[in-house]
Amino acid sequence: VASAWDSGTNLVLVSCDGNRITQGLIEAVPELWSEQQKATLFSTGVHIDMIVDAYKDLLFAPVISLLRNGARSDAHHEAVKEVISQCRGLSRQVLSRLKLQLQRSASFSTPQHAIYLIGDVQSPEPGCCCRVIQTMLQAALQEVVNVINPVQAVLDLATLATSWEGAKVILVVLTNGVLQDPTFAAAMAICPENKWGVLVPVKADEQFTYPDPSFFESLYQGKIFSAQVLEAMNTDFQRVERTYRTIFNVLALKFTAHGSAHILSTEILVLKGRLMPLLLESPEIIRMESEKRLLKLRQMSFASRDGSEPNSRLSRKSRPMNRSTSNCFTDPNASYAVESMRSSAMLPPPRRIPSDGSAAERAARATIQFRIDAPEHSRGRSVHQSTMDGQDVQIVREEL
Repeated sequence: VASAWDSGTNLVLVSCDGNRITQGLIEAVPELWSEQQKATLFSTGVHIDMIVDAYKDLLFAPVISLLRNGARSDAHHEAVKEVISQCRGLSRQVLSRLKLQLQRSASFSTPQHAIYLIGDVQSPEPGCCCRVIQTMLQAALQEVVNVINPVQAVLDLATLATSWEGAKVILVVLTNGVLQDPTFAAAMAICPENKWGVLVPVKADEQFTYPDPSFFESLYQGKIFSAQVLEAMNTDFQRVERTYRTIFNVLALKFTAHGSAHILSTEILVLKGRLMPLLLESPEIIRMESEKRLLKLRQMSFASRDGSEPNSRLSRKSRPMNRSTSNCFTDPNASYAVESMRSSAMLPPPRRIPSDGSAAERAARATIQFRIDAPEHSRGRSVHQSTMDGQDVQIVREEL
């Protein structure tokens, strides 16, 4: 901060949960670090007086307020917009991209009963992690992701139960200490049994520890939270234990909260692959999605082979030969390669066409047929296994 202030860099202050520079902090700066730490600062060109002067100047600078504890998404978006408005020197391309991302995020503001995300929204770090998952998943799925704050949700258990009934997916964000939160336990315990199959755990904290037998022993002994607290929220230890065990019956996906943008995007794609089968309700939609994926794979396969039209089938009709293939039969330098390919594939010799350069020759070459072995013979056909969006498909490559 002192280096940026000394060089005249534009500084934008964001006060998270009321934290800001105070006069007491400025007075305590000379005593904050040891002599060795001060020497390290001095070796980089920063001294204590520079830090004090920077803090004194920033003491009266405008501050953007950001409430992280349970704040709504629209409040976060407004804070980011205000930060961008105070930035100077950014290119128009960067500004337009940032504004477009904010508009896309804000467009998913209408609540829908489809995807729900629950976690520790009250704590600053886990709460921001939940918001990041919500924003990135909405952009990937083009669906609304509703974040549920357990502290507020337990105040109206009837509405929460209705939300669970209409859910297609319930994302459970696992962070350190979330299982010990009685409001989270009660919110999960109210989930009906017919919706246990749509619970998707996401481990978003490396410090999170999975519950072991000793955890459930402490639960029944009232060491984690008391039975009276659960009773006030219309649940008990048995219901909480059954729900917790159901959550961990499936493999939890990973979300690296402090990872790079590339890592986060990859993990969101993996999460999307887990959610898509749950979001696709009717068999007709599943069939349509499967046909789209197969068509895309066929296009990729045919385009990589010879760049010809992707929707044609070699086994049904003959296709025109491309120029490079037709030249192989007349180019003397390629004769050895053609003969080797013919002997390895056990193919019949190609139909000889007189080379006189006439229009009849060109028409004859354009109609040379591809030979496909009979289906009962394995020669000439090779099957490749591929995976796309979690589905295994087979690509049949048909040789000459």
